[in-house]
Amino acid sequence: ERPGACLLDIGAGAAGLSITLCQTFPHLAAVALEPAEHPAAIGERHVREAGLAARVTVRRQRVEHMEDVETFDL
Repeated sequence: ERPGACLLDIGAGAAGLSITLCQTFPHLAAVALEPAEHPAAIGERHVREAGLAARVTVRRQRVEHMEDVETFDL
C-alpha cells in the first residue's frame, strides 16, 4: 500500500498476478518477467487492456539476467 512499492513477478505468463495486484493496490507498480515470446505478448496485451501500461512492465527476460534486483519490495 506504500506509494512507490514495486512487485517483481517472476515467470509472469500472461501477467495475471501483476494485473490483479496492481488493480488491488493503487500505489503498486510491477515488473512481470516472462522470457517466453507467446505468453509475454499475451501479457502485454492484457496489461494494455487493463489500462495498466503505466504501472506494469512486461520484460522478456530471465531472472538470472537481472541487475536491478534491489528495486523490488516483493
